[in-house]
Amino acid sequence: MKDLNDEGEKMGEENWNESDLWQREAEENGLQTEPELQNAVQNPKQIRKTCRCEVRRVCNVLGWAMAFFSVMTVLVSILLEVAGNVWADGGVISTFLNRMVNAAWYEDGGSTLVIYALVLPFVFLILRLVPEERAEKMKISFLQFCMFFILAQGFGTIFNLLGNAINDAVAASSGGDASAMNPVNEMLDSLSPVMILYVGFLGPIIEEYIFRWKLLNRLRRFGDKAAITYTALMFGLMHGNVTQFLYAAVIGVVLGYVAVKTGRMRYNCLLHILINSWSLVIAMLGTQDTLLPLFITFLMTGFMGCTIIGSFVLLIFNFRKIRLSDGAIPEGVKFRNICGAMYGNLGTVAFILVSLITMAFFLSR
Repeated sequence: MKDLNDEGEKMGEENWNESDLWQREAEENGLQTEPELQNAVQNPKQIRKTCRCEVRRVCNVLGWAMAFFSVMTVLVSILLEVAGNVWADGGVISTFLNRMVNAAWYEDGGSTLVIYALVLPFVFLILRLVPEERAEKMKISFLQFCMFFILAQGFGTIFNLLGNAINDAVAASSGGDASAMNPVNEMLDSLSPVMILYVGFLGPIIEEYIFRWKLLNRLRRFGDKAAITYTALMFGLMHGNVTQFLYAAVIGVVLGYVAVKTGRMRYNCLLHILINSWSLVIAMLGTQDTLLPLFITFLMTGFMGCTIIGSFVLLIFNFRKIRLSDGAIPEGVKFRNICGAMYGNLGTVAFILVSLITMAFFLSR
């Protein structure tokens, strides 16, 4: 990882200079002359304040974009169902909608793709309010790729088990159904060709494009740590239930690290596809009662145990080698100085609240 870390420190260092800070100060404080601007910029407290304001502005836009995405996916889903099953005037549009929402492919997972196609263009329009910064592209070796897969799979399994334990505890105390608290169980029950295509291929690509490209590239100038943690949290919250929140958030950290170090989507997409495909294979084998699938499941369970152990070993031996770029944040401004601004804005708070409401809904089932 050494080469990646050394190169990563060079990313984004020339994108936010003093003139940018002067311009921000002029806009916010009405400063007119260059001496006034220089005095403001040279004041450490003023520099931190200016950085926090910019971080808050950017994350506010990102938060509102994700809140819009979460709300509109639900509303569009309801509208399509109502239009397809209630609005029946015999016209071309109503007939088309009726056939679409009642088609097997739509009910088996195609609905998500249709809804995303209708909602995501507007999400991307909102995101255009914030400039995008792309990093220098780098390659990783096959060994490094395998290391990232083990890290993601191992820690993902741990947090998935933790999420299931929380669901079991809530179900035991409330009398609910722990299985119904995780919508993935319902998705994997059907395992139709469309569902397999979405979960194993299209879903990972769409999610990586949203979180590790569109969102992460707009946070790069605030440093790798800010870009990784913010997008990982948003990725986890987007899933809307406790189990997937914990599972996706920790995987999002690994995928975010890969993204900031390589500047390429293909590694993230391949890792995400492998992780989701692994879950699909386990689910498909779980529906069989013959001895061979049970034996294979036993072997795969052992492999999962190995990934858990391997993830801890890799983290322990490589933790000190991790180098995260500070981006274009001025010298003297630390991550802790901007962390509050990342999450303490209306847009991000709105998205967090929407996600928490969704989680509460699934926990009540």
